[in-house]
Amino acid sequence: CFITAGADDRVVPIQNSILFFEACRAAHVPAELHVWEHGSHGFSLGNNSENRQWPTLMFNWLAINKFIPANSTSAR
Repeated sequence: CFITAGADDRVVPIQNSILFFEACRAAHVPAELHVWEHGSHGFSLGNNSENRQWPTLMFNWLAINKFIPANSTSAR
């Protein structure tokens, strides 16, 4: 699981993402967690300049874990 969240999310507490990440790790599920200081809820759908690199981070993680070919590591 690739998890990205805004620490200032008022809809879903950041602790939920942390607990989910910890549960994945405990179950030996590959997981990576990125917490952005700003972003609020649903930032990944917009063009927030502070965290817009999350798609590249996700593609890199997917390739490292062999979910996609290594040459697919750039955001489309």
